[in-house]
Amino acid sequence: LNPIWGKKNLSPLEAFINGCLAAAFAQTFSYPFDLIRKKLQAQGVDKAAKASELGIGELRYTGMVDAFVKVYKAEGLAGWFRGTTANLAKVAPYAGLMFVAFEASSRFFLWQNGYRDSPF
Repeated sequence: LNPIWGKKNLSPLEAFINGCLAAAFAQTFSYPFDLIRKKLQAQGVDKAAKASELGIGELRYTGMVDAFVKVYKAEGLAGWFRGTTANLAKVAPYAGLMFVAFEASSRFFLWQNGYRDSPF
């Protein structure tokens, strides 16, 4: 994103914004898969074992595709993204701080090893 900002070195605020935006984008598009994973895990192993032993359909979801279809039928497209806001409130600041720390330490160690004239 350096060309977007129009300079070679990003300030800590710009690095934080870049980290937050990258995390928000990635989490928004991968969130439905995380949601389905959690729904499948919430069924529990005991129910799966009991359902397979008894031959009865106690499981709410039989697999990933079945879970996607059932959530879509019950809640629509918005059902796949239920809880995204809370997830973004958790992940975006973390990724922003991590990106700032990475940029700062990268600049420092490149300067310390003689690859840069200044860490700033």
